[in-house]
Amino acid sequence: MVRRFASVAAGALLLSATPAAAAVYSVGARTEAQAYQFRSWQGRAFDDPEKLSRYQISQYLDLGAFDLLSSAGRGSRLDFVTYMRLENDFGFDEWEQNRLDEAEQPAFHLLYAYLHWQGVAGGLLDFKLGRQIRYDQLEFFSFDGLDVHVHTPAFFGIGFFGGWQVKGTSIAGSDTFQPDGVRVSDRRRIAAGVTTDLLYDPASNIAYDYLDEPSPIFGGRIQLENVKDVEALVVYRRSMSKTTGANLEELPEEARGWQVDWEHLGAGARVRLLERIWLSAAADRDMFRERWAVLRAAAKADVIEDRLSVTAEAQRWNPTFDADSIWNVFATGPRDEFELRADLLVGDFLVYGGPLLTLYHLDLRDAYADTGGIVADGTSALYGGLAGFSTRPGIPWRIAADALYLGGPSGELGHADTLGRELWVSGVVGRTFRDRYGVDLRLNLANVSDPNAVGLQDLWSFGAAVIGRIVLSDEATVTVVIEENTNRVVTSDLRGYATLDLRTIFR
Repeated sequence: MVRRFASVAAGALLLSATPAAAAVYSVGARTEAQAYQFRSWQGRAFDDPEKLSRYQISQYLDLGAFDLLSSAGRGSRLDFVTYMRLENDFGFDEWEQNRLDEAEQPAFHLLYAYLHWQGVAGGLLDFKLGRQIRYDQLEFFSFDGLDVHVHTPAFFGIGFFGGWQVKGTSIAGSDTFQPDGVRVSDRRRIAAGVTTDLLYDPASNIAYDYLDEPSPIFGGRIQLENVKDVEALVVYRRSMSKTTGANLEELPEEARGWQVDWEHLGAGARVRLLERIWLSAAADRDMFRERWAVLRAAAKADVIEDRLSVTAEAQRWNPTFDADSIWNVFATGPRDEFELRADLLVGDFLVYGGPLLTLYHLDLRDAYADTGGIVADGTSALYGGLAGFSTRPGIPWRIAADALYLGGPSGELGHADTLGRELWVSGVVGRTFRDRYGVDLRLNLANVSDPNAVGLQDLWSFGAAVIGRIVLSDEATVTVVIEENTNRVVTSDLRGYATLDLRTIFR
């Protein structure tokens, strides 16, 4: 695995070494060391969790080669960037290796690596080829393939992309971008002899071999370009997988062959009015389940320029998972959030605050609700507010504090309107010395009370952390973190982190 990591890095460096007088290159490396214990309640009582040790080292490498065609004078720009991670956890013993999913050590992840060629054909075309991450206000995923964008003279651009979705089972893949609830461990389960019979009962003992198969993904977008104070975007994406396994002939016809994993159509827009007012809205339609995944509207006004702004926001979030996700078995009801916030700059301090309202719309499977002894449908309200302050950037002292409270009406245990309450308070004091040394002290206090969860009635938790930083040079920084958390369940949760960041840019 280490040899593979070295070969990828060497290949990237060779590519970035293309002769170009004005090209810019960057190399960044980050090493993280962590030591801590965490609790596992699997098969154990709430007040008697099992302690598992972790001693983990993660190494990150990012390489960039920019403006590689500058010496050719073609008017276009070619960049190459890559970001990879190698991690090893020395805390796993052989018993945990066999018990935990995807516990092979070390683990190598190629998070992204792509060529970006911009301004081709007189500025008409842009190409992006390789492993890339797509994210905006409507989407967040990773794929291996090609993205083509066409700039038209009519103030809008058209883009198309296609390839294979990156999963935890992809080559050097990471489950960071995989849809929630899709198991990445079925390859190991199949190797261990777990059945792939799709009609086997219980379903929890089935290993789905098609989750490991390549999953094609494709889509497109239309976006407004070069229009002052107006942004607009329409996007479409779809991924698919082919059902494989034993007894396929016994499955319904619609469950065989290629299946849609997820399919979305969304749109978003942002407009500035009178130089001081921004209006934005977005909507994302889950085509697979025929319901809205995201509905969002917001308005922000600069009441006093550079001093006071007011923001109002309303949004609905509906969980959307891959069609094969286990989370579809549980609750998939939407959540509505409403927030009004004011930000005021007073001297060296930014002060902010405002009310919050959250509505949870329950939509539980009947069997799941019956097992938990709660109602399957209903709406729960949590209301409260957020307030805080922080020093502005650029001054030696860092002082900040904030508090968030959400609570609902106290009702009958197991009823839809009984979600309890939550209070979160945090503060930080820090200072930078001689532009090289920095130290921060962070304190956290939380109170959570959920009448429907065992052990979470009026649970107080306290946390403290000390963060120290040393700038060794313009290219190297060391950060050390010591953190402690405690409550009545976990008397001590001491953790240590250390990072070394290296970065250089050269021509």
